[in-house]
Amino acid sequence: MKVFLFLILLTLLSCASNKSNTSRNQIRSNFIRYNEFEPKPITDFKLEEYDVENAFQIESLIILSAYSEGDLETSEHPVNWGDRLVVLQKNSILFESKPVGDVYLYRPHFYQNDVNGKTIIICQLAYEYYFGGDVFLLENGKIQFLGQIEIDGPDIETS
Repeated sequence: MKVFLFLILLTLLSCASNKSNTSRNQIRSNFIRYNEFEPKPITDFKLEEYDVENAFQIESLIILSAYSEGDLETSEHPVNWGDRLVVLQKNSILFESKPVGDVYLYRPHFYQNDVNGKTIIICQLAYEYYFGGDVFLLENGKIQFLGQIEIDGPDIETS
């Protein structure tokens, strides 16, 4: 339920703002529905210095959830290690999110609409239980981190 409310909030933020007096009916007409979809999966994808968990292709982009040891063995106080979202284009890293440490699950879920071409990616986080996700916006071949949803289901086994 909380994920649904968050998606509604993101939807409203993604709509074009109307600076004139707008009635409730006009606001409702600007509602954009995001539907979950699964992009084309890529099997056995390899990337040097990363353990790839999931790989998908969206147009010319390759979207990965991957683990990297980063500076784990080279720093006394490592900060750049763990699971993360990586976006490649033409075999070059276009985007790499901040790592989240060694979670049991960092699985991307994709949501898209037919109105403005924006795609929301929520990387679900879990240990023995689910506890939210990182949210990214993919638009016109560019990706940005929007924030983290810190929610869980009604019990530890509900994602």
